[in-house]
Amino acid sequence: MGWLAQARASRRPFMPQTTVTDSVQAPDAKVSNLLVYSLGFNQILVWAASYYLPAVLSLPIAADTGWPLSWIVSGLTLGLLTGGFCAPRIGMIIKRRGGRHVLAASSVLLAAGLAILALSASLPSYLFGWLVIGCAMGTGMHDAVFATFGVLYGRNARKAITNFTLLSGFASSVAWPLSTILEQHLGWRGTLWAYAAIHLAFSLPLYLLLVPNTGPAEGHAPLAQSGSRSRYGASWICREFFLMAMVISLTTAISGSIFVNLLAILKAAGHSLASTVALGALVGPAIVVARIVEKASGERITPPRLLAGSTALILLGVVGLLYGAATWAGPALISFGAGVGIGVIARGTVPLYIFGPIEYPAIVGKVAMPAMMSQALAPSISALVIDRWGTATLLYCLGAMGFISLVIALVLAGTVGRRDGEKN
Repeated sequence: MGWLAQARASRRPFMPQTTVTDSVQAPDAKVSNLLVYSLGFNQILVWAASYYLPAVLSLPIAADTGWPLSWIVSGLTLGLLTGGFCAPRIGMIIKRRGGRHVLAASSVLLAAGLAILALSASLPSYLFGWLVIGCAMGTGMHDAVFATFGVLYGRNARKAITNFTLLSGFASSVAWPLSTILEQHLGWRGTLWAYAAIHLAFSLPLYLLLVPNTGPAEGHAPLAQSGSRSRYGASWICREFFLMAMVISLTTAISGSIFVNLLAILKAAGHSLASTVALGALVGPAIVVARIVEKASGERITPPRLLAGSTALILLGVVGLLYGAATWAGPALISFGAGVGIGVIARGTVPLYIFGPIEYPAIVGKVAMPAMMSQALAPSISALVIDRWGTATLLYCLGAMGFISLVIALVLAGTVGRRDGEKN
């Protein structure tokens, strides 16, 4: 029986929280900061060795092997789809056993997948390597770390999520130069071996030494026995879960489409290559600055409203690119980057806010599945739209998706707000 069916069957009414803390033997402040920032730094290495890998290595691989470039790049799509299929199961494992061994397994899987790629003598073996990397992405990327924070810190996980994403936001800024330097000195196969060694020698010990071996038996059982299954009654789980999943999936598809096709969009607006590079460089700092602002806000904005705000910023960026890419591309991309930056924090905190720490790891895994699939498919579909109908049509489609996601986000925020008022 799935978790939604169990929720319907239980129909337990909302009960006030007991005095039992939602944190599960959380580390002290010094250890907590070391854990959070270490995982944030390591997340850069995870993205460098997976999501951002084809951006640097696809052309050298094609030149060396003669394999079609489209098939080489499609390895990432295959990996993301695999990670999406794994995510719900990963969330359930973290809920039951904690995240230490799941995150450690991600390092082993990632190293194994990279080794398979490095040894690949044929395209099928190369794609098989991406299947293994996809499993590593499902067990070691943001969602698995968010679920781990939920187990460790309970309702206090928002601060950890914000600090973690603040550091991991530099992933693209570090990954592309690092991979380029490694490829120039070691070749593409040597780069893969180097990343595999890094994850076995650095990431694996980091997970085993710093992540507490904490599971629900050590802290969640007393809270569960109090009758507080989630923030709301079980009858609300389906509605709010699907609203939340739709917003996150749509905004993930929009951001993936923009990131991959930004060069084509700005070129169609008349920008030179130098101007395009300069404008594209605005997105990364906007992501980080937006997260700093969110951190400085002191959690005064509830996560559902934060999700709605991030969606509005992304929509504003898309509209700016659609109607003023020639003159307003800079502000549009800053707005877009800010929305993406805040959106990742919202993706980690909205499920915790709505459903509480007990169900949080499982629900994060459920949400990750459609989000990773949309992230996998959006670049290919958006490129097809551009090839057939042009960049303007793509931006109109993304604008419509952004408007729909904003409406859904506002409905979700309003629903949660009303429910909060009823409980107060």
